[in-house]
Amino acid sequence: MIKMKISYIASVCLLACPFQFGFAYENMEDVTELSRTVEGLASHSQKQNSELFKKIVQLEEQIRELQGNIQHVEHTNKQLMAKINNVNEDMSYRFAQMEKSSSGKDSLKSIKEYVSMIESGKVKDARVGLLDYIKYKKGNAKGIAYYWLGKSYMAERAYKDAGTYFLKSYKYYPANEKAPESLLGLAVSLRNIDKKNRACSILKRLDAEYPNRPDEKKEISQGEYSALKCS
Repeated sequence: MIKMKISYIASVCLLACPFQFGFAYENMEDVTELSRTVEGLASHSQKQNSELFKKIVQLEEQIRELQGNIQHVEHTNKQLMAKINNVNEDMSYRFAQMEKSSSGKDSLKSIKEYVSMIESGKVKDARVGLLDYIKYKKGNAKGIAYYWLGKSYMAERAYKDAGTYFLKSYKYYPANEKAPESLLGLAVSLRNIDKKNRACSILKRLDAEYPNRPDEKKEISQGEYSALKCS
């Protein structure tokens, strides 16, 4: 339709106003040729517009694709940042625990120091220290600490609690150097909570399992035998 209009207008103008445009056409062939030229230009222009439109559509599709890729990258980055934050929090927690553990271990005293604290009346402070000592020590050292925890409660006449720690010292670490005394302490604790039969049973086990203990220790256990009137 556009081509026909352009051809028609060009033909009319050239026929009606030949002198204004400086042209003198001898016949209709010139007009027809010019009309074809105009039509060709219009067709070429329309083709260019069509190609331009196609390129615009392609560019729009590429832009949408790039926007999708950008959104995907942003989502992936958010996930990575969340993971990094979780790792950082976990590492911070672990380092804090390590520092706490290290500081607690470094603050430990020797068993002798805790014994001195008990003997000087600082029973509760000694007890806290001994509990920390047990956390970081292994083997028979823990058995010895349990014995002194029992002694700390006996100093306050808390015989039930004392018996609990004497039993742990003997039961879990029977080879520790305080195991025989832990059995004796357990017997004394049982006697003080009116469990005399069990106390006598413990004293018999003491003699059976640790017959080579020093004589002065044997004398103490014999005194308990007499006090309990064990048969």
